Amino acid sequence: MVMVQILHVQHPQDFHVMWHKDGEKYEAKQTELQHVMNGMSLANLEPIYMGRLHMACVLQWEGQWHRARIEEMLPDGYVVVRFVDSGIKQKLYWDMLLMLPKELWHPEFAIKCCLADVEPLQKHSYAWTKAGIDAFKQLTSNPKLIMEVISVRDNVAHVALQFTCSGRDNTNVAALLVAQGHCLSNGESSKVRELTVVNQPPIDADTRKLIELTKKEFKDVEQPKPDDKLAPTIQRSEIEVLHVVSPSEFYVNLKQFMIGLAELKKSVQNAAVAMNETEGHSLQTDWEPGNMCYIWVKAKADMNVFWHRGKIISVADETDVEDKYNVQLCDIGELVEMVPASSLLPIDDAMALIANGALRCQLYGISAKDGAWSPKAIQFFKAQLVAYDLLYVTGHGRDGDCANVNLWGSFIVISGPFSPERTTFVSINEELVKNGWAVKDGNKHYDLPEHFASLNTITMMDTNNFDDDEVLVDLEKVDRLNAVTPVMFGTLPDQSFDYSDEMPPLQLLENFNDKTPTTGCNEAPLAWRTPRDCKKSIFTALPTYVNYQCEIYLSLSTDKPFNKHMCELLAVHFSLEFQNQVPGTYVVGQPVVVRYHLDQKFYRGIVQSKISSKGEYRVYYVDYGNVEKTLPADMIPFAPFPHLNAMCFRIALDGMRPKEHKYDLNTMDVLHNAVVMKLCSIRVMESKAPNGLPLCQVKVDNEDVVTMMVSNGWVLRKTSHDKQEVALPRPKMLESFKMFDELQQLGEVNNNTTVQPPPAKKKYTMQNQQMQHFECDEDFDCKEEALQQLQMSINCEQKSVNGFSDDYTENNDDGIPLIEKKVLPISTSPEPDSARYSSSSHRSAIDQVRRRIQLRNKDRLDTSHFSPMDTSTERSYHTDVGGVKAPNLPRGVIHFKCSIDKVLSATELQISPKLSEFTKHDIGLTQETSALIKRAKRLYPVVLDAVCLARYTQDNEWYRAIIKELHQSSQQATVFYIDFHDTEMVPFTDLKSIPKELFMFPRRTFRVNLHGIRINTNFNETAVRHSLQTCLCKYPEVFVRVHYPPNYHDNSNDDSSEESMFVSKKEFQLLEVDIFEDEYTSNLLYKPLIDSKMFLLK
Repeated sequence: MVMVQILHVQHPQDFHVMWHKDGEKYEAKQTELQHVMNGMSLANLEPIYMGRLHMACVLQWEGQWHRARIEEMLPDGYVVVRFVDSGIKQKLYWDMLLMLPKELWHPEFAIKCCLADVEPLQKHSYAWTKAGIDAFKQLTSNPKLIMEVISVRDNVAHVALQFTCSGRDNTNVAALLVAQGHCLSNGESSKVRELTVVNQPPIDADTRKLIELTKKEFKDVEQPKPDDKLAPTIQRSEIEVLHVVSPSEFYVNLKQFMIGLAELKKSVQNAAVAMNETEGHSLQTDWEPGNMCYIWVKAKADMNVFWHRGKIISVADETDVEDKYNVQLCDIGELVEMVPASSLLPIDDAMALIANGALRCQLYGISAKDGAWSPKAIQFFKAQLVAYDLLYVTGHGRDGDCANVNLWGSFIVISGPFSPERTTFVSINEELVKNGWAVKDGNKHYDLPEHFASLNTITMMDTNNFDDDEVLVDLEKVDRLNAVTPVMFGTLPDQSFDYSDEMPPLQLLENFNDKTPTTGCNEAPLAWRTPRDCKKSIFTALPTYVNYQCEIYLSLSTDKPFNKHMCELLAVHFSLEFQNQVPGTYVVGQPVVVRYHLDQKFYRGIVQSKISSKGEYRVYYVDYGNVEKTLPADMIPFAPFPHLNAMCFRIALDGMRPKEHKYDLNTMDVLHNAVVMKLCSIRVMESKAPNGLPLCQVKVDNEDVVTMMVSNGWVLRKTSHDKQEVALPRPKMLESFKMFDELQQLGEVNNNTTVQPPPAKKKYTMQNQQMQHFECDEDFDCKEEALQQLQMSINCEQKSVNGFSDDYTENNDDGIPLIEKKVLPISTSPEPDSARYSSSSHRSAIDQVRRRIQLRNKDRLDTSHFSPMDTSTERSYHTDVGGVKAPNLPRGVIHFKCSIDKVLSATELQISPKLSEFTKHDIGLTQETSALIKRAKRLYPVVLDAVCLARYTQDNEWYRAIIKELHQSSQQATVFYIDFHDTEMVPFTDLKSIPKELFMFPRRTFRVNLHGIRINTNFNETAVRHSLQTCLCKYPEVFVRVHYPPNYHDNSNDDSSEESMFVSKKEFQLLEVDIFEDEYTSNLLYKPLIDSKMFLLK
């Protein structure tokens, strides 16, 4: 029985709890979650492209970040997720989910429970009533709630709940619900037990005396002392390595002393500088070995020259000009040779008496294999020192001034997003021996006793969480069993790696094919020469190699655990063969098992060349694509897993070509550093290029690799002639099949629009959101920098450094043009102004939108002291917007920046949010209008209230409008621009019929009311409106906090019917907002109107 607290209640048989003792930890982890996610840049937020059930993710909901699991996948791009730290379920759209960063992988707090041994009443159709749920919530709100687990089925704990009141026994929650008539009892844990009073006879004097005597005898019995051997501990001390000479000589300091060492170095700098200024004119030349001094030198770990404490080791060179000495740095351990006497200063006694900051150590129990440490052995040792998260030592005494230590490296292993983390310790002494760089010293044994091995792996779960001692004993037995498993030749493979159906079958790893060596065989198995099949068009991958043609070898990111598991199997199976082998000769094409010289792991390889003059072969690594020079001692003639295809495949980058006839080595190195072993987003642009490879777009951290290479001048942008030749035959093919009228009409639509007609609207929206991360350089997010990043993307577009040419329109898999980089000039028509259309075809959509907004703001400022509503019918223009859909705020948005487009009344405004969703709609509408304007017909007849396209006189661009007034004598009309809420008079020749496709875009702005404000009836409404407009007009951008009306998001108009496309229920449910100058101020912008009593608080 443990104390818990309720997190979320759906009903008594579906609720979530948390251990009561984890309360502080829960708060700390939630704070860390908000801090980590809010501190991440847009480029580091990784969307989920291919999700699966129970996949871990993170999302922002109602202004807070939550860790979640995918519980259900619904049609139309919706998913049901469960917040793992609260148990709440939500239906969300797919693009709200992001990959969970690894630093947030820790166990989930919410435990799903079901109240045991109760069932709802039949008269309520076996459903829990609101009264029953409220009663359960009230009972379980007790802070002293105790839970007892009855059983666990399907990851749901069936529990009994009790709470404690002062002065009473525990009260059963289920029994109380049964007694109150909310449910029925169907088990023992929910039955009401009545206490029966039993009258016991009093204890006589003799019995009482016997009890006291027994208690005294029990106290006199000596209790057995616990055996210290049953609870062994290893006293590891965390260190930091300062300097490495070899495994027999390296210098460390305890981690806890590093801060003091840094302060000591500062003191040395100050003291040496003062000494140099005082005695700089005198030069001491009679230095002897053992003298302490200040030395002016640049150590290997220093960026600049500093003063250090040093000790004279020997005289290196005695000359008549200046003596030179070999000096060891006391606080680093490094030996600096040939130091001139002019770089040495005498040290004061106080500094000389301070102990050395570097402790010399050597690995205990091992020695060099050939008597001396080879350069490769030292390189391997240095690589081990940086391969782990932390380093520790255990001492084994001293040899003079050198400490004998066993060196440990530790790393954290997390098996899953919400599973406990485990810290694993690895003996670096043992690693040197296992990899053949050292041998054990027969007189010294660094091996730990068997009972010590259980501490090599420590779980980070708090052992105090287990109330049952038997559980702790079982865990200790498991750890001890794992620790004493004999590992003679390499590490055992991880049998519990996360296998998924996307990986090759595990049965392919069962055939090691070690019965017959491949000696003399010049052809590898067919599967080795066949790349892994990948039929995806959008996926994530890990590039492993870049060849001289700048083609990338990569493997699927989901295959990484499989590849690691395969290496471990090879290490276990072939380690003995490597130790006992006699190096032989190999032929070109021979399959081998090869040991990589950097990590000493085993891989599948194919010999590519004859032996060189240096005794090396060139070997191609089958599963990674790289070619390395290898000694015969690092190969054995076997071909394991003969039916497993190569785990990597080759792709070519789309849209780049070399400056000369071929790529140079610098270009290849830049590309290699940019992509290799980094998680990349891959999109297949063309499944099979002329060279047979797929042409792909590759992005790393949302940055297009080709764009980066082109913008930095490493490669040239590849022309799009080949793409145009592929794209042009489609209209010709449609013309040749004119008997199919539907096909011909489809071809016309695809050539003139960037979207499909309304019936396919939902499909288009879903696919567009999934493809945006590959099609555009910008990362849209509901953050302030969205427009800035968008502008950067457009600037790149204007410099022709993106992946598409100016005349090329990229299509998705359904043939829908997604991004149109250039609108083709319109052919000559009888209209006198047709030549003016081509001027806008070269203008970017974002530039057009920005220019239009600037013109609108300028007009708003010019009329800030004059309201047309006083003298015209403009007020009525806002009541009818021609059937165009009203905009809708995304779920979870509670504050944002916006601009005030119009003050409609004293408390009613027209605003335009600065959110990425609205920005995307603006750009899409502008691109769509530019694409469709050439086939739009002149408006005839021109009638009142007609929705049309009108040319704005200040920028000669076309926008959606409504005709409000007709002036037949001058052949002009007064139009109201739907998306910018301004009016002007335009000639009839500048009016066109609006294509149906433009009705699918919602309006750019929407109406809001001021929250908690009402007008004082003692003031004229016009005066109050003018005052409000004066307060707001000088701010081009303001910050608003939203107050949603009831059921705002429940009336979603997702219905695909014709009426629902043009009528929005939300149009009559105005949002209420508070308006501030920015997010850091708390005073309302219209506070002066409140102070002057023009506005009254509701």
